Amino acid sequence: SRLPTRDIASTGLVNALRRCGFTTDSVVSTTHEAISPAETSWSDFVKAHHGLERSFRRGWQKAVQLGSVTLDTIETDGASAEEEYERYLALYPVSWRGGTGTRVLEYRRRLIQEMERRGRVRIYFLRISGRAVSAIIWFRLAQVALASWTVYDLRFSCLSPGTLVLWAAHEELYKEG
Repeated sequence: SRLPTRDIASTGLVNALRRCGFTTDSVVSTTHEAISPAETSWSDFVKAHHGLERSFRRGWQKAVQLGSVTLDTIETDGASAEEEYERYLALYPVSWRGGTGTRVLEYRRRLIQEMERRGRVRIYFLRISGRAVSAIIWFRLAQVALASWTVYDLRFSCLSPGTLVLWAAHEELYKEG
């Protein structure tokens, strides 16, 4: 992934990645490849990503036919980061990501712990009738939110649950400003 050099939070993320054992290259110097400008309105974002928005709407229409659809937003605080990461990992056995090795999951755990100490981790769970069908982890760096590591239950793949949780999280973040 590329990070913007003009964002003051990029250096902090790179340092956290390195402390967790990741190897990183230089930070890229353009911002437009990594983030949507904060000045962009939600309606402008939707227009710019109309294909993704259409996929979201189709999946959402199918999902609501199965039951109540909700987005749980978990902002970690202290011990909750570990607990919520375990809930996130509970989707792995039924996910397309089921083959991810223990080492990768441990790196992620350490990165989440490192970022959580800064109060910048969110985990979103998309639920249908109370059952978690997809989840995504976000890191908030100053005014930039970076999505990472979507996981979803393969039994719901016809709904595009990864797209559903990604889009719903985007919408929530835009509403916050």
